[in-house]
Amino acid sequence: PNSCSNPDVDCTDCTGGCTCISGYVLSGYDCIPLEQCGCSSGGLYYKDGDSWTTDDCSSTCTCSLADVQCYSLLGCVENQYCGIYDGAYSCVCDSGYKMVLGECEDIDECAENMDNCDSNADCINHLNGYTCACSTGYIGDVGVGCEDENECLTGNNCDLDVTDCVNSVGSY
Repeated sequence: PNSCSNPDVDCTDCTGGCTCISGYVLSGYDCIPLEQCGCSSGGLYYKDGDSWTTDDCSSTCTCSLADVQCYSLLGCVENQYCGIYDGAYSCVCDSGYKMVLGECEDIDECAENMDNCDSNADCINHLNGYTCACSTGYIGDVGVGCEDENECLTGNNCDLDVTDCVNSVGSY
């Protein structure tokens, strides 16, 4: 059948199916007047009025009256990459960042309770991540498994000649 991409098909050997009435052509699955046809760009067909971003995020294009018009974009900025978001190319925040008013800001995993630090550890936010450190009086594996440190065995300020060292949770 006649279509926007091939409006003058001689349909003597066409297989069965829907064809548009005279003066109309297929645009996707719709019959439209020939003058309302869309555009082809990069091997893809776009309906009249469709807009898209190029796969390198350097331009945004619009199909208007069978003509593709593209405008340069600044491209992706710091902490962004060109990726697919909601089915279309756009600048997307790097891992560890979130979009805030058009810019990618570091996610504070500590403030947003996204860390896996032990309850006896401190969460320390960094750009693009965080670290855990056992709180004072606790020891453990990189802040993930912190246990009470027995300061009486590891060093303290007690004068053992005249005082006894008594360990307590997180202190002595």
